[in-house]
Amino acid sequence: MKPVLALISARTGFNPKSSGNGFIILCPAHDDKNPSLSIVEGDDGKVLITCHAGCSINDICSAIGIEVYQWLFRKNGFKVSNISYFVYCNGKKEADRFDKKLDFDISLLPYEGNDSWVEKMITKAHECLQSDNIPPHGKSCDYCQYVLSVLEVL
Repeated sequence: MKPVLALISARTGFNPKSSGNGFIILCPAHDDKNPSLSIVEGDDGKVLITCHAGCSINDICSAIGIEVYQWLFRKNGFKVSNISYFVYCNGKKEADRFDKKLDFDISLLPYEGNDSWVEKMITKAHECLQSDNIPPHGKSCDYCQYVLSVLEVL
């Protein structure tokens, strides 16, 4: 599990803290003020990642970059499945009272990653950084749209 913690920490810039039988870290999928993303190793050795604030699996995957991790592990000689699993826990709100315990609906959600795009994008990013030419602006880039709006006013 240590390589996974190191990769998530390096990718997010957040430092995991020991919590119970695993670790907890700020969730990169939302503006987390209190660590809500737990990382636990299951009995079978699989790493389980859960956002206790309720972030969707796709948001967590996008923020962490699961495909990038799959690619990195493969490049380092590890056997890696395309399927990642996330434990999704959702608190049950219909109880009349808590009686000092919380009940959860728990689901195991598969996520099929495809890292075929990663190496090409890393190569393109490297070429862009090595180039003397500024890349064209993108319509989906908020910063680019902001700069274009400012230039229209000036």
